[in-house]
Amino acid sequence: MHRWMMLALLVLPACSVECSCSPSPSADAGISDSGGSSDAGGPVTHAVLSNLTDAGAVVNVSFGSDSVVGPTNWASFGTAAPSGCTLTLPAGAAQALPMGGQYTSATFAFNGPVGCGSSLGEFTANNANGYGTADISLVNGWNATLAIVIGGVTLGPAVEGDNSQVSGVFPYGCDICVARQKPPCGIDPCGSSPNDGGQACGCHSGGQFAPTVACQITYQQVDAGSLINVELLPN
Repeated sequence: MHRWMMLALLVLPACSVECSCSPSPSADAGISDSGGSSDAGGPVTHAVLSNLTDAGAVVNVSFGSDSVVGPTNWASFGTAAPSGCTLTLPAGAAQALPMGGQYTSATFAFNGPVGCGSSLGEFTANNANGYGTADISLVNGWNATLAIVIGGVTLGPAVEGDNSQVSGVFPYGCDICVARQKPPCGIDPCGSSPNDGGQACGCHSGGQFAPTVACQITYQQVDAGSLINVELLPN
């Protein structure tokens, strides 16, 4: 399904997938993405998950400890899990993520845990400083081809194999973008910063704070229509 068709699904009710809900309501469980101001007092950033494959996907979500938005906010289409929540996204489906202008820090894994062995899509939005961040992390491993589209900018796609020149992606095991300094999940260390061997392991070149290709993108919430689209692509 083309991306413009996926985005058109945002006009549908928030629960566009089969609902299975268990978390208890909280004081902020009723927020919606109907507009208004962000926690920064400015424009609101919106987000959507898109499954661009021909098979259904299970999406596991983990929230940052400082995230205002959490599992109860997405209870209309997800089920609470110990680390966050989980939802089913049918083939060719999209799911809007109600954030209501509140600060959101979330990590997404498709068909795997938010942990070892999974490709991870990550973003922050509606931060009080007026900026957000986004990246695709293969630090824990790879299991799915992901992309994140923000406006006209595409992060990834993060493929199995060489991602050393792909913007917005932490390559396999590269926990500081240019090297495997202290990689998790049993991945061997490799290289250091700057330009000291990490490239042989598929990391980006340059220094930790000045890679030649950025692993994480910082974006400004420039207008009320800004949209983060986390996409699962065919492998």
